[in-house]
Amino acid sequence: MGRRAWTQEGRGLLPCRAAHSARCRRRPRRRRQLTAAHRPSVRDALAGCSERRDVTMKTLDVEALSLDQRYRFADELGRGGFGVVYRATAVDGGEDVAIKLFAPRDGANNELSQRLFNRGAMLAKQLDAPGFVEVREVGEDLERGPYMVMECLEGETLRSRLAREPLTVSESILLAYTLAEILVGAHSQGVVHRDLKPCNLMLVGPQQDELRVLDLGIATLSAEWRSESFETLTQYSCFVGSPCYLAPECVPGHDPHGLKASPRVDVYAWGLILLECLTGETAVQGNNVLKILAEQVRPRPVPIPEVWVESKLGPLLRHALAKDPQQRLASAVELVERLRPLMGDLSWIPEVGRPGCVGRVDEETLPPMSE
Repeated sequence: MGRRAWTQEGRGLLPCRAAHSARCRRRPRRRRQLTAAHRPSVRDALAGCSERRDVTMKTLDVEALSLDQRYRFADELGRGGFGVVYRATAVDGGEDVAIKLFAPRDGANNELSQRLFNRGAMLAKQLDAPGFVEVREVGEDLERGPYMVMECLEGETLRSRLAREPLTVSESILLAYTLAEILVGAHSQGVVHRDLKPCNLMLVGPQQDELRVLDLGIATLSAEWRSESFETLTQYSCFVGSPCYLAPECVPGHDPHGLKASPRVDVYAWGLILLECLTGETAVQGNNVLKILAEQVRPRPVPIPEVWVESKLGPLLRHALAKDPQQRLASAVELVERLRPLMGDLSWIPEVGRPGCVGRVDEETLPPMSE
C-alpha cells in the first residue's frame, strides 16, 4: 500500500486523516459511514445498521434511450463468467464509466446466469457501504440486454500487484484489515459478496493506497435478511464462484447446515487472500477445477506456514479458514474485532523470508453449470 496515505494512528493502522477527509469530500453522501471507521469500536460503527433494510428484487427497467444513444463505448476492460465490462463515455457530460453487459460463457446455464446477474446488479445498486465500486444504474437494454453502469476506476488489481511485486508483511496485514472493515459494511446490510479474490480487489488513488472491492455479480443476501419475495434460486443444482477461493459449503453436496449464503463464505475467502499476500502463493491449488474443489472440501485444514501458526495472527487465520463453517468466524465484524488489537503494535510480526509469486493459477469465476 502507498506509504504516504497510511499512517500509524491511535491503536491501529488506519487511513491518515488527510486521505480520509479527501475521500469524504469526493463522496459526500458516504461521509457518515466512512467516518465510522475511525470510531473505537466496530459495534459502534454498526449502531446505525440494526434495522433491516427490505432489499426487494425489482424487474429491471428498460431505459427510454438505448445504451448506445447515451454512451460511447470504448475498449474492453475485462471478462468474467457472466459478462463483459467496457469503458464508456456519457454523451451527456462526458463522464467516463464502466458498463458491464450480461454475456455468459459457452456451456453456462443462461437462465440461471441472467437471474444471478440481475440479482447481483440490484444488490450492488442498493448497497450503501464505503469501499465497494459504485453502481450508478442497472437496467435492460433492448439491444444489449441486462447491464449495470458503474464508476470507472483507475488502478491495479491485487492479482496484478502480487504478480508484479509482493506486498510486505505489514502491507499484507493492513490490506486484510481494510478489506475486513469494508466487508463489515456489506455484512451489516445482509449482503454476501461470494466471489472475493485478488482480481476482484483494486488498489486505486494516486498512490494506489485505497482499496476497492469489485464485482458483486454473484452476491446474495444472507438468510435472515431475505424477504418473502427474494428469489433463492435453489431449484438449480449448480455452484458458482472461483474454486481457489471457494468455501467448502459452496460445493454442491457439502452444505449440511445451510450456510453457503452466509457471511462465513466471505470470511473464508478473506483468510485465503491474506495467506496468499503473506506467502506469495495461492493457498489451495490443483491441476484442474475438480482437484481444487476436492482440496477445498477435504477435512484437513488449509496449510498455514508454521511461522504464522505460532504468531499472534495464527488463531485468527485458523478460525477464518476453518473448513467447518460452524467453527469459522461468523462475519467480518468478528474479523475486525479480532484483528484490531493486533494493529497498534506490529512488533509481533515475525521476520520471514518470502518466496516469489507462483505461476498463474486459474481463478476465473465459473459460470453456473449443471452437476
